[in-house]
Amino acid sequence: MLYGRSGSILSILFKNAYEGKVAWPGTPGGRYSVVHCDDLAELYLLATEKAPLISGQIIDGANDVTESVDDLLEKLVQVSGAKGPYEYIKPSNPFEVAIGTSTLIRPYLGRTLLGWRPLKAGLIDHLEIYYNAWKASQGL
Repeated sequence: MLYGRSGSILSILFKNAYEGKVAWPGTPGGRYSVVHCDDLAELYLLATEKAPLISGQIIDGANDVTESVDDLLEKLVQVSGAKGPYEYIKPSNPFEVAIGTSTLIRPYLGRTLLGWRPLKAGLIDHLEIYYNAWKASQGL
């Protein structure tokens, strides 16, 4: 899951929190592999520069650790001032099923072949920064 700047898919979650309620498709206990948009851009650059080396390979880009969806939602309630507690909602379409699904990616190939290392702050640990960046991008 991509984060940073205007929020990507998380902009949906941030918008709901700003409006006072944190609700997300899925069930408790989920985990996401996440990556900041700037770190992903660096991976794309390295992959382009070393294209002959990685020809035909699938390179996954994600931070070293996955993040708990429960922790993300709980922290967003605190950061945004939304009315808690957060809640999970039943997915109503394929998009919501997809964003409510756990993702576990081990991005070792990009590190081994390209020397790529994500450098940006983690999503949950710095959620206040990312939420405020989303607000600024919305003119709020």
